[in-house]
Amino acid sequence: MEIAARFYRFSPAIRLEDHIDQVTDIGRTISEGVFFKPKDSLKFRMEVAFTKLDEYSGIRAFHWDDRKVWVYRLAALATDGEGYREIGQPSLHIAIGSDVCNVHIDEFGFFGLDPNGLPYLGPESIRHIADELGYRVYVRGPLIKLLKFGLPDAIAEPAAKLLDATYLVAPGASNRYEKRVGIGVKLLDRKYYDLRFEYTCGNINCSDGRYMLNLSLKNI
Repeated sequence: MEIAARFYRFSPAIRLEDHIDQVTDIGRTISEGVFFKPKDSLKFRMEVAFTKLDEYSGIRAFHWDDRKVWVYRLAALATDGEGYREIGQPSLHIAIGSDVCNVHIDEFGFFGLDPNGLPYLGPESIRHIADELGYRVYVRGPLIKLLKFGLPDAIAEPAAKLLDATYLVAPGASNRYEKRVGIGVKLLDRKYYDLRFEYTCGNINCSDGRYMLNLSLKNI
């Protein structure tokens, strides 16, 4: 499992399986992740809070969503419990509650490290909030539930899989923060590359609508 494997990269490594009492749900995609009842939520939280990026740097691997800060509060709107985000991207996002925890991977991680090793909030937060928080949670998720409620499984499931591959396009590193918005779909998603089709607009009436086919390399 890709999610569990990522925890072994830290120092000390975290064995996710040691903290799971019972798996309660598995999301449709890696961005929804796995939900589980923790054996000891406080112990799990302490391990996450104090593990380091590596053996030598001494830099903590996760940033805590302090809801006293408005932008962290906004980013954590869909987080139940205490939220922790891995530094870098893509990044693990962990929600730790006393009864239920969730671990998933955010495609648009938005915490980086400055030259002094201190975490900072990066510009990918725009895309994370628009796509992973706004579209995927509050639009795509309810649409899939509606499909499954109103259509036979033979039709609903293929349609839901197509929706699973869709995402909102917003200014981000992948498009050099171009001021365009739109919708995209992953046609292929492999370990070392993905192929995406996107339609975007740069103004309110979409007079400059653009179709694009993007091949992206990753994990290299």
